[in-house]
Amino acid sequence: MADHNWDENKKPLLEEHSKIKHEILRSYVIKYIEILCTQLINSGATKFSIYLVDGFAGGGIYENDEKGSPFILLEAVEEAESILNKGRQKEFKIEAHFFFVDKNEKNFNSLQSAIEQSRYKGNKNINLYHKSFDSVCGDIVSNIKSRHPRGGGRAIFFLDQEGYTDVSPQMVAKIINLMPNSEFIIYTAIDWFLDFIHDDEKFKKAFYSMGLADYLEYSFSDLIRIKNEGDNNWKHVIEASLGRAWQKATNARYFRPFFLEPSNRHRGYWLLHLSPHHAAHDAMTNIHWQPNIGNHMRHCGDSEQLGLYLIGHKPKDLELPVFSFNESFKNSNIEQLKKDILEKLRFKDSLKVNDLIDSHRNTKAASNNMCYETLLMLLQDGKIEIMGEKGGKKRMKEDKENGKIITNINDNDIIFMQRQGKLFI
Repeated sequence: MADHNWDENKKPLLEEHSKIKHEILRSYVIKYIEILCTQLINSGATKFSIYLVDGFAGGGIYENDEKGSPFILLEAVEEAESILNKGRQKEFKIEAHFFFVDKNEKNFNSLQSAIEQSRYKGNKNINLYHKSFDSVCGDIVSNIKSRHPRGGGRAIFFLDQEGYTDVSPQMVAKIINLMPNSEFIIYTAIDWFLDFIHDDEKFKKAFYSMGLADYLEYSFSDLIRIKNEGDNNWKHVIEASLGRAWQKATNARYFRPFFLEPSNRHRGYWLLHLSPHHAAHDAMTNIHWQPNIGNHMRHCGDSEQLGLYLIGHKPKDLELPVFSFNESFKNSNIEQLKKDILEKLRFKDSLKVNDLIDSHRNTKAASNNMCYETLLMLLQDGKIEIMGEKGGKKRMKEDKENGKIITNINDNDIIFMQRQGKLFI
C-alpha cells in the first residue's frame, strides 16, 4: 500500500479502511475468476491464465502479521481455484502471473523478505520490481502481450496510489488500448484533492498533472468558483464531473466510482473500477452491496441527476443525496428504476432487457438482480409485458413453497408497455 512505509524494526498498522480495500480486492478477484472460468469449464477447458498487477505493493506484511495486497492476490487465486475444483474429478488449473511493484526501497525489501519467508518462496510466476509503476508499466504490458500475441490476455491492475497524480487516465488508456481485456481497481485520494482546491500555482500544477483538464465540463476558474460558492453540493458536483472525465479520458466501457469513507479519519478515497465486461462490472457492484462492505461505502445518488448540476444549469433547490449501500438505498434504486423503465417505454415500442440494464450500468448503483427484481414488480403490477426471445408472454407463477411470485427473465427478453391495465385487483 502506497500510504504506508515499512521500517526494518517496525511494520505499519493496517488501518480499517485498508482492510475494506483488501476485502474488496479479495472478493473481486475470486468472483472475477469464477465468472470467467465457469464459462471455460463448461466449454471443456482445463486451464486459465490471468495476470495480476499490484502497482503500489507495499511491504507485504503489516503489524500483527496482517497481510498486504500482494498476499491477498496470491491467496485469492488459490481460493478461486479451490472453489472451481470442488466436486471435479479432472483438475482445472489457474496459471496466475503476479507483478508486484514498489519504488520505496524499505517497502521493496520488506516485501521480498516476506515472500522468501512464505510458502510462495521460489514461485517463478512472482515478478518483483523495485521501481515506480509508471517506469515499469510498459515492460509489464509487453511481458503479458508476449504470452498472448493475438490479444485476449486477462489482467487485473490494482493501483493503490498514495495521492491522486501517480496514476493518470492517459496511462490507463494506453494499457486498455494495448490490452483491451484489462480490469482496473484504482484508489485515489479524492478528498485530499477537494480540500486542496485553491487559486494558486501549487494547486494549478496538481490539477493539470491529473490529466483530466481536457475532459472536464468546467475550467480551472470554474472549479475554484464552485468551491468558493459554498453550496452544500459542491463536493458531489466536482466528484461527478471528475468521474465522467475519467471515463472519457480512458474510454472505459464500464466505469464506476465508489467512495470509501473511513470511520476514523476526515478524508475519504475513491475506488474507481474500470472494466470492459458487464459481468465483471456487475460483480463489483454486488460486492459493494454486501453488508460488510456497503456499510463503509458511499454513493452520491444517481449520476444522471448529478449531471443536471452542470455549470450554468443548476436546478433550483436541488439537494443531491448521499447514500450508503443499505436496504433503504436499494429500495430507492428500485423505485427510480421503475420510473425510468416506464419513461423509456413511453418513447420506444419495446426494450431488450440487456439493453435496458446496460443503459444504467454507469449511472446507477443497481445490480443486475435489482433490475430483474424491478421488472418482476412491474410485470406483477400489470405495468409492462415481457416476451421471451422465442416469443410468448412471460407469466407470473406462484412458488407456494417459498411464498413468492416468480418467473424467469433472460437478457434477450423484450419489454413492452402494458397496453391495457389490470381489470381486477
